[in-house]
Amino acid sequence: METGARLARGGSRLLGFFAAILMLTMLAYGAFSLWNNWIVDHQAFGTDYLKFKPDPLDTTNLKELEALNPDVRGWLTIDGTHIDYPLVQGEFDYEYLNKDVYGKYVLSGSIFMSTTNAKDFSDPYTLVYGHHLDNGSMFGDIDKYMDEDFFDKNTTGTLYTTDSTYRIDLFACISADAYDQMVYSQQSQVTDDLPGMVQYLKEMTERKPEELTESASSTQADASAAGGDQSLKDPGTQETAQPDGDGTALLRTADQADDTSARDEALAAAQAMYQGDGSTHTLSAGHFRDLGIQNGDHIIGLSTCADAVTNGRYILFGKLSVMNYEELVRTVDTEAS
Repeated sequence: METGARLARGGSRLLGFFAAILMLTMLAYGAFSLWNNWIVDHQAFGTDYLKFKPDPLDTTNLKELEALNPDVRGWLTIDGTHIDYPLVQGEFDYEYLNKDVYGKYVLSGSIFMSTTNAKDFSDPYTLVYGHHLDNGSMFGDIDKYMDEDFFDKNTTGTLYTTDSTYRIDLFACISADAYDQMVYSQQSQVTDDLPGMVQYLKEMTERKPEELTESASSTQADASAAGGDQSLKDPGTQETAQPDGDGTALLRTADQADDTSARDEALAAAQAMYQGDGSTHTLSAGHFRDLGIQNGDHIIGLSTCADAVTNGRYILFGKLSVMNYEELVRTVDTEAS
């Protein structure tokens, strides 16, 4: 009996020991998870970068950041959101997908512009990418512009470079496929028909949500008919696809034919970039305001993932305008007040 009691007490103490170890392990894991989440959030919100944010009248801080990383192209701020980050451009579009401005690995990556865009924002259309994070960091706030009230109340931003400061007047937010060639092709970045591209964006916001059932084969047939031959890449997809031709050309063809049904078919074809597996998804309408954009103007597109749809993207568009000295002074005075 006594031996059995001793064994029972020993077993009880052993179980208590293992239970304590398990509890301490769970506490340690919980503490690590909280710490890790804080680190990820801290990195994603770019708090460490703010010391390099330029002043509208003084870009010294930005020049210091460029000295640390020659890939830095500027600083992007969108008013009313958490978007307030340095902007980089790598040798290839995936380079900064999970790398911060200092070159270190981070899940949130960086805000980066297309590698095919001109470094000085001289292209008619500059394309910029950023991760969509649920906490609102990086480009996690872009989907807010799909709400009409938010879109109407938040209309401005600023792009700082070491040479110029640009006012950003936001004019459109759309939901599109990751392979939409009007948004993601190099051809669009150097378009000679910027009003045609803006008209396409307007048409996108006016259409009712619909399921696009174009398969890869049928879309490629459209590409052959339209003469498209340029490969597209959206860094968020980690893959490439072939375009369905020049959507602007499709729209122009329909306009010349003065045929409403043909125009609708052309617009649908321009929207229906294929997913390699031939699957489908729904495009939802966005919002648009007319700024009278003409050839010679410059626009910027901010692209991020749409959680609800595979290969879905939200893209926010703004017009870039160089700010003169008086505007910069007013900006400084406004920020001071």
